[in-house]
Amino acid sequence: MIAARLRLLLLALGLVAGAVSCGTPPVTGWTCLGVPESMCKSQLADAERNAPPGAGAVVGIRIRCTAATCTEQAGEVEVTATYANGQTVNMGMGWNAAPAAPAPAIPEPLPMAPVCLGVPSDWCRIQAATGPEGGGTFPADLRSITVRCKGTCSPTTGEGSTEYILADGTSRTIQWTYDGDAP
Repeated sequence: MIAARLRLLLLALGLVAGAVSCGTPPVTGWTCLGVPESMCKSQLADAERNAPPGAGAVVGIRIRCTAATCTEQAGEVEVTATYANGQTVNMGMGWNAAPAAPAPAIPEPLPMAPVCLGVPSDWCRIQAATGPEGGGTFPADLRSITVRCKGTCSPTTGEGSTEYILADGTSRTIQWTYDGDAP
């Protein structure tokens, strides 16, 4: 009687263990050669997302740099992914991050020093250099340039206006925003 109950208990435990192991198998073979770990993880995610129909989960992956060097900014790799059904897929991939946009140049001397109200000096000069007509041209009868921040302006973000006052008392105002480091 005890032996029968013990066999029944072992059978039940075997069924539970079998049910638990039927889930998605983990990646058991992970090789990342000459490639930053973040890029290897990205390649694994791509292999999982692009699995052939019926292939199942990725159970092994080999990622090898095929360029002179592989960084997070640029590189080329060969990827070999093995899926739960035994299918192996080879693919190549390359990436190249665009360089950061250059900061605008600080303009040549302006016809006069601008009055900067709440705007960092480099950005103030850049905004003032636009000129009342755009394109960096200034009329001969220009009398003042005032660059005002609307709210809070920092070295990396801001919004405001530039007012150009001419000799006859008329003014022209240009609205602007910036987002990025000044040179």
